[in-house]
Amino acid sequence: MKPFMMSLDFEPVPTARAKAGKKGFYDPQQPLKNALGFLINSAVARCKGQRPYEGPLALGVIFNITRPKSHYRTGKYKHLLVDNADEFYPTKADFDNYTKFITDAMNKKVYVDDRQIIKAVILKQFAREGSIKVMVGPWKTRPMTIFDLTVNLFE
Repeated sequence: MKPFMMSLDFEPVPTARAKAGKKGFYDPQQPLKNALGFLINSAVARCKGQRPYEGPLALGVIFNITRPKSHYRTGKYKHLLVDNADEFYPTKADFDNYTKFITDAMNKKVYVDDRQIIKAVILKQFAREGSIKVMVGPWKTRPMTIFDLTVNLFE
């Protein structure tokens, strides 16, 4: 099977913890997960005949996170970045919380379960508009050293 690719016009959201309410615990992000699930279902439907992957998988994800307004100038130069605007996304939200949100949403749609993912490359970066780019595909399992795995990591 060839890799599955999708681009979602959806602001990346880190996974939040369950909250306690009067009737027990609940997931405050369920409406967002439902919306993301709908977008993923639409992307999967465009790949006619594609069934959820089985076996070991590789995953690549780019999280384009909308820059805050404080990164831009004001007035007629409001489309330009200020000099001290960060290039990437240094925040309290960890990359694994962003990844967890999207991988959980793809369960039973793109693959059987996210436990199948054994190799992943994740990037979070600022962009003018939020989006998520995903590529998932079969990975031929082979033993790797840390040097094999990270050969292009620092470029």
